[in-house]
Amino acid sequence: MEMNVLDKTKDVEIWLTRAEKNDPQLRAQLKDVYAEWKKKGYFVTVFESGEKDLYQGTLDLLAYNKKRLAELEVRRAREANPDKPSVLEKLQTLREQTKGTKPAKLAKRAGPEL
Repeated sequence: MEMNVLDKTKDVEIWLTRAEKNDPQLRAQLKDVYAEWKKKGYFVTVFESGEKDLYQGTLDLLAYNKKRLAELEVRRAREANPDKPSVLEKLQTLREQTKGTKPAKLAKRAGPEL
């Protein structure tokens, strides 16, 4: 168990290992620790070690946040310019316009429009 007392913010952090978090005797002792710090006006937070891989969990969270941010940016752009077609709409229009056209002509046509 590791305990960090943060006097500036009146917080107490208690860090428990996997073994400690499942120890009923230690949990009972922590109740006294909570009461002692509460009398002093401190807020106690207990952090418990998890069962999953921290590295992979962090990667998954970062990937989700990156995807979510991109979705929000697209939504904001659409709300700011509702009449402007999306890239997908441009591609669908180009596909409809070029049905039956030879590949050489397609290369010239697709140029800077996208």
